[in-house]
Amino acid sequence: MQIITGTDEFYIEGGTAVGIGKFDGVHLGHQTLMDALRRYKEEKDPSLKTAVFTFDPTPEFYFSGGKARCVTTREEKREILSDLGIDVLVEYPFREDTAGVLPEDFLKNYVVKMLQARFVAAGEDLSFGYRGLGDFSLLDAFGKEYGYETKRIEKLKMDGEIISSTRIREAVEQGEMEKACAMLGRPYAFLGRIMHGQHLGTSLGTPTINMYPAADKCLPPFGVYYSRAKVGEKVYAGLTNVGVRPTVTAGEKEAAVSVETFLFDCQDDLYDLQADVQLLSFKRPEQRFANEEELAKAIRRDIEDGKAFHAKTP
Repeated sequence: MQIITGTDEFYIEGGTAVGIGKFDGVHLGHQTLMDALRRYKEEKDPSLKTAVFTFDPTPEFYFSGGKARCVTTREEKREILSDLGIDVLVEYPFREDTAGVLPEDFLKNYVVKMLQARFVAAGEDLSFGYRGLGDFSLLDAFGKEYGYETKRIEKLKMDGEIISSTRIREAVEQGEMEKACAMLGRPYAFLGRIMHGQHLGTSLGTPTINMYPAADKCLPPFGVYYSRAKVGEKVYAGLTNVGVRPTVTAGEKEAAVSVETFLFDCQDDLYDLQADVQLLSFKRPEQRFANEEELAKAIRRDIEDGKAFHAKTP
């Protein structure tokens, strides 16, 4: 997948079938839009490139002063879109000047000239340009003038409510990993490089892989989760602690949040490799134990429960 990032000056030769949106989470609703791009390319013009035009950072992150949290980080979104077969990803730099582009100019300069759009799909709540005044009706009207087709993607619902990035964030923040998974179409995950930790797990007889989530990543409640980890082509059953490890960081003013995963049946050296750690189900809240011996006992209980969980989970 070609990635165009850090610039608002680009040109895609040959024409595109493009989706426009924020796509935080790339959830089932977003995947419906990606399906529409692929179908148009396959059925109407195989020479087109499927493209996604999104915003980096998201408008929510920009206008919140960096306080908003995302379902998928930039790297995670790239990985997912590549897996979905998207040819080109445009990460439009969202800043004061680019946010102030008039909607009509946005369409003429980006959709028509730079993207060379032949087909544009977007959600019914699409907004773009100055103060978000551009909408699907304007996109559609320009299509008739400039020769690109449009498709309005209707919202998907689950349990009677629209699937949205907001609902997914709420589910994650409440520890409802199964609910988040149902809306995402895959488990909620952390993608990152495996780092060296304090090697406490090794000393306790339960070695773990350690990752540190991005500052803008939405976090679930601190605690222990049944999990899976994909490293390269291998998938390991796991048990993950998300949190600050209060038993071993007591006294530290600002302990770093870590994602620490015990992998069942793993003897491989995985340091510095990329891991995709998927949270399947919440087990228990993070606890502070009286000493490392009590911590070790709790970990052993968690591992036994983890074995039982994974034995019945495909």
